[in-house]
Amino acid sequence: MDGPYINSPKLIARMRLCILLLLIYASPSCKKSRWESGEITNYGTYNNTDLKIKVYEENSYLKYEVRNEKNEVVIKNDDNLSVVHQWGLFVDDDKNVWVFSSDIGDAIWKRDTITGKYAKRVFRDWLTRDSVPDELYASSLKRFLK
Repeated sequence: MDGPYINSPKLIARMRLCILLLLIYASPSCKKSRWESGEITNYGTYNNTDLKIKVYEENSYLKYEVRNEKNEVVIKNDDNLSVVHQWGLFVDDDKNVWVFSSDIGDAIWKRDTITGKYAKRVFRDWLTRDSVPDELYASSLKRFLK
């Protein structure tokens, strides 16, 4: 009989190649589309409909930059957070950006709902469950709270 068969080695090889290519191309796009807000604990670029956050290392320090939907820089880190220590960022439902560091402490970039501008507030005391939004407490970053 002529024609392809299910057990044909060439057909099986082609099918495997197609599946592999689909997995390679689908994986990065799935990761980006799943992040709506919430915790950031790895380097990379995180996008949602309102913000684009770039997190990277430079000279053993954590660097981050937040851009709005107009691609304007609205937050640029101003601290030297060591990447040797534990760190995390969190975007809450109000688009505030929380910064956690076992090195220098915690802060929030609070978003003004009218102007869309951010102002930084550094916390001198330990944060507790009552001082953060519920969605943050439900994340793995609750390890920074007392």
